[in-house]
Amino acid sequence: MSAKTDSNTQRWSCADLLSSDATSTDSNPFALIILNQPVTRPDVLQRLWHTAGVKICADGGGNRIHDTFQSFRVAPEEEACDVRESYLPDIIKGDLDSLRPDVQNYYASKGVQIIKDGDEYSTDLQKCIQHVEEMEQAWRFIGPTGSNDIRAIATSQAQKKAGT
Repeated sequence: MSAKTDSNTQRWSCADLLSSDATSTDSNPFALIILNQPVTRPDVLQRLWHTAGVKICADGGGNRIHDTFQSFRVAPEEEACDVRESYLPDIIKGDLDSLRPDVQNYYASKGVQIIKDGDEYSTDLQKCIQHVEEMEQAWRFIGPTGSNDIRAIATSQAQKKAGT
């Protein structure tokens, strides 16, 4: 999958992001936005996580990261272990109506920046995209795939607004 809209837009490919030699020290680091959707491929999330320069959870996305890596198996034959401290987001942002109190307390105790944004006219994804744009950082996200039409429409609108 690649994207290109004008001379200021970077062309990218999912294959590039997931290659074994991709790192956050590449010349074009990006922000990874984690949405409140089930993590069905933690192996893909791990690669994206280690490639991204900035990791932002959109509200309930913090729950997903927390729960995915609380009892994670590095390999199927190994025992599950808690690797959450290796997967601390840089920021959790949104109206915080979905972020569980235990997860908020956990990340706050680890120094993760938690930003409550009460803007009722934008989605948590839009709030995160705006934050990334203010950081002048390229962004990419793995998001809804039709399981919830309202979120898919909001995602589409956020992409249009962001110029992708």
